[in-house]
Amino acid sequence: MSTDRTKEPLPLVLAPVDADHPLATREGELPAIEPIYRAGPSREVVDETVAFMRRIAFLVCVVAPMAIATLYFGFIAADLFVSETRFFVRQGGQVDAVAGTLGTVLQSTGIETTSEGSWAVKAFVESRDIIDRLVQENGLIERLDRPEADLVMGYSTFWRPKTSETLYRHFARFVDLSIDKSTGISTLTVTAFRPQDARELSFAILGHAEALVNRLSDRAITDAISFAEDLVARNEARVKSIQDALTSYRNRELVVDPGKQSTAALELHARLSMELAQLDAALAKTQQSSPSNPQIADLKARRGALQAEIDKQKKTVVGADSSLVAKLAAYEKLMLEKELAVKALTSALVSLERARQDAIVRKLYVERIVEPNLADKAQYPRRGLILAGCLAFFLSLYWIVRWLIDLTLEHMR
Repeated sequence: MSTDRTKEPLPLVLAPVDADHPLATREGELPAIEPIYRAGPSREVVDETVAFMRRIAFLVCVVAPMAIATLYFGFIAADLFVSETRFFVRQGGQVDAVAGTLGTVLQSTGIETTSEGSWAVKAFVESRDIIDRLVQENGLIERLDRPEADLVMGYSTFWRPKTSETLYRHFARFVDLSIDKSTGISTLTVTAFRPQDARELSFAILGHAEALVNRLSDRAITDAISFAEDLVARNEARVKSIQDALTSYRNRELVVDPGKQSTAALELHARLSMELAQLDAALAKTQQSSPSNPQIADLKARRGALQAEIDKQKKTVVGADSSLVAKLAAYEKLMLEKELAVKALTSALVSLERARQDAIVRKLYVERIVEPNLADKAQYPRRGLILAGCLAFFLSLYWIVRWLIDLTLEHMR
């Protein structure tokens, strides 16, 4: 880079002077003089300025924030203990085979089909509803405000408003639930200032999740069984109504079974017709062989009586409004309705029994694979790792600021 100084001539202003001025010319003007040049700051001054700005940048970007980070993470940040548990949601009526890996067992028993239950549990754990339950039943606020808590991780601090939304966002920092899509296994991680709090909150969350799953499955099961029971009750009432109508019909018509009675009447008519035919044959033979035989009158009398009985039985079966055929139509209609109602009742009873059996299969359970553990060592914060990351970040920030300083002051060199 060239070391020549840029010289800018100052403007020269000529002013009129008195004629007796020692430097005045005949025309009354000052004589021409050499231009005066203005020089920039020296290289030493620029180098000192750059060095000073670098020191300030290093103090602001590295020393001060590292001192704050070291103070907080080294002496103020509270220890955080983690309790982890693993579970899955399965349906009832399924027996777990003891073979192969856990994923194979879950898939072979059909438990992978209950992913909806796992996602429902995840949505519940991440909701405001479970926070309300933990506050009311498990002392969540007290567990988030232990004496060990610091100003950043503690809940009741002077700079954090006490609202439901604030509690919801703050609680999300202490609870995490992840689901393995391949096996359906859920992993619940709960963080707290004390190991007992983390473990007890894990049990509390699992308990509320089980209550949710039971409530969902019980509602579906109850609805299915209630529908089947209602269907059975309606069909029972229908069968009873038809049976009452059938009884009223029999009492009114004075007939038990028109079908059977018609059959008996037809059989009697057939026998009487056969006797009448035999009697006619005997009468014709007697008249032919002995026209003056006194038995002819008796045979004719018997034939008349037999014919009258045949006509009576015929009218009993057909031909009149009170005949068995007229009664049989209404009776068969009632019997058909009864048969259909009985079949519907039978089907409803089968559906009810199936619904009760399905209630066992469709029942959802939260099965714990790993119980919530009691930590014996704080897992967070990872002070050394965090401070190393902070140092790398602050140094990177410092070099960026230093580059900007050098770029800004470069034209002054």
